[in-house]
Amino acid sequence: MILDIKEPIVSDDGVDKYDNIMKDGDPNAGADGIDNNRDIEVDMSINTIPLTAQAEETRASIEEAIMAFNMSKNIGHLADIKYTLDKYFKGSTCNDVIYTENTDKMFFGLNVVPKLNAKRIFDILQSDEPYLVPSYFVEIDSKLIESKLSPRQIADCILYDVSAMVSDANPMRKAQAVLDEYLISSNSVLTYTTSIHYLELLSFGIRDTMKKVTSMFYVGDDNIDKDFLAMYGNGVLETLAALRGQGKIPYTKAESPIVVLAWVLRLYNSVLKYRIAARHTIRKGIKFTGSQLERKELDNIYRRLDRIDDAAVIKEDLFMGVANAISGQLKDMKAKGIAKYEDDFYEIQFEANNLETQEEAMLLLHRINSRMGVIADFLNTEELNATNRKKWTKLLDEYNKLRNTISKQKIYQNKTRLYVNYGYDD
Repeated sequence: MILDIKEPIVSDDGVDKYDNIMKDGDPNAGADGIDNNRDIEVDMSINTIPLTAQAEETRASIEEAIMAFNMSKNIGHLADIKYTLDKYFKGSTCNDVIYTENTDKMFFGLNVVPKLNAKRIFDILQSDEPYLVPSYFVEIDSKLIESKLSPRQIADCILYDVSAMVSDANPMRKAQAVLDEYLISSNSVLTYTTSIHYLELLSFGIRDTMKKVTSMFYVGDDNIDKDFLAMYGNGVLETLAALRGQGKIPYTKAESPIVVLAWVLRLYNSVLKYRIAARHTIRKGIKFTGSQLERKELDNIYRRLDRIDDAAVIKEDLFMGVANAISGQLKDMKAKGIAKYEDDFYEIQFEANNLETQEEAMLLLHRINSRMGVIADFLNTEELNATNRKKWTKLLDEYNKLRNTISKQKIYQNKTRLYVNYGYDD
């Protein structure tokens, strides 16, 4: 590895690279994860949206379940919330609604955790097609239930976070955007492994990022979804203000979504170097988090680290500098036809010369990052003669130059407001 990755990564003008993450996406993605209208520009200037009878019934049902649970403490009422969510958010399944007794840990409020197949995480990340969350868990903090919030306010919290996670393709697209920013900033390529332990580690980082870029408890007041406010009113903002008044959440600004993912990528890159320190960090995380789902996630990662045999550890070239272009991925690349990336390059180069919006630039950078990872791994896994090795190394270098050119364009950096501002000025 030729790069030292340090946090935070900043641009030449001192602005955090994760200041801007894509905000607008198409709510028309289908349940199969394909957004057929991904290029439609979403109008966020709508002032009011009539609350449908089904939406009102959904909120009322969740509110009634919370009231019943408050009175009886019978967790059976939480199942009513699950059934209500499944009925309203068709195409995505709530696997369970969990109540966590949190007496002496940090307030977490609500935890909506997407379920991802770790074995498919590379297919999902490298795909150019948007991905819709197929299933999820909801965890409710006892400190949220026991706060001075009304059942209606708590119902709005649940509706907001679940809606933000499953209604469209935005969560994964935003997570991809955070990852792409990281790869661009570090001049690196994320490469492939078949080890389930590494895949689980990467999946954990992506799922955490998806939560950080969607949950009302992380995105900041300025980034609360306007369509939700237009439909349900300003109750969510009032709820956040009330929780701040009770000292349960500290800030109106957003939290950076990169912290956990950056930690995951460093560990993914060099388990031998960071395993001992990572164990210590994980133990501290398990000790301090109030969320039982987070504890299970961290315990899983801890056990995965123990199961990675030192002899099988992915070496430092796994998450690599582009200049070296050496790593491992996709041994069947000949069958898949790596030659198509030559044609793709000229198509992408043409699109790069005709960018009009920041969203177009970000999607194009994601396509470039995906292709760079494939080409780099092909160079390592295939026995190539000198001529072919020179040819594909040159193509990788050309993609890298194009990536750098796009990332420096004004349209990508600060031309529009299509990106969430994470607590900084543009």
